[in-house]
Amino acid sequence: MRGLRRWAACSALCMAVVAILQSALVAREPVRSVRVSAKAEIAVVPDEVLLTFSIDTENKDLLRAKAENDKLTRAVLALGPKHGLPAEQLTMTGLDMGPRYERRRADQEPVFVGYEVSRSIEVSIRDFTKLEPVLADALAAGVTNVGDLLFRTRKHHEYQVEAREKAVGYAREKARHLAELNGLALGEALEIVEDVEGDEHTWGMGGMGGGMAEARPAGPARFRLVADEREAKGVPATASGEALLAPGTITIRSTVTITYEMHPRPH
Repeated sequence: MRGLRRWAACSALCMAVVAILQSALVAREPVRSVRVSAKAEIAVVPDEVLLTFSIDTENKDLLRAKAENDKLTRAVLALGPKHGLPAEQLTMTGLDMGPRYERRRADQEPVFVGYEVSRSIEVSIRDFTKLEPVLADALAAGVTNVGDLLFRTRKHHEYQVEAREKAVGYAREKARHLAELNGLALGEALEIVEDVEGDEHTWGMGGMGGGMAEARPAGPARFRLVADEREAKGVPATASGEALLAPGTITIRSTVTITYEMHPRPH
């Protein structure tokens, strides 16, 4: 008798659970959602430029090639105190040494030419009036190649936060309008995806070896040659060959894709 009562109680409980689930499924409406993308951009004047110098030497004696490279490197590093650059703004970032072979003819075995020693130095400049003097002195001191100039901002995080806030605001405004146009009310965000883009911009120097090559903007023309601008206005460059590189702006971007829930508007 006791087992029968226990069975009856379990059956009643199961039936109650099934009834609750069925009523929940019937009452639940399909989820209405809208997916939108928005981008925000902030134009920022860069406050730092990063240069990469390369010092290359070659000799059939490896020790002599290394000694000559060390001498030139010391001369380049001495530019820091001369131009008022703190030691942490001049950093040696690499050293490569090895033999170099050259093939004089296609049917000839490679011939040993000498040992190459290459050292790279990264220079950070925050006072842009020092850019041209540092470049000129670096080439005179023995720098054989100058990589692209990388303009950037040291407040990147703050600007990125601002751009992200604007992008999310634009996305929500767009989603709210779309919901209203369809007689619905906007709900909570269901999914948020941010597309991260590179924000630093380079000025391509074309690889300067002992002299300045033609400068071309890499990507959008956000930097300009001051000398070109002066000549366009009818003002000739100075006799010393003025060609200052002046930064324009870099763009901090944030792109978000957000899916929002939508609900029927209350009557």
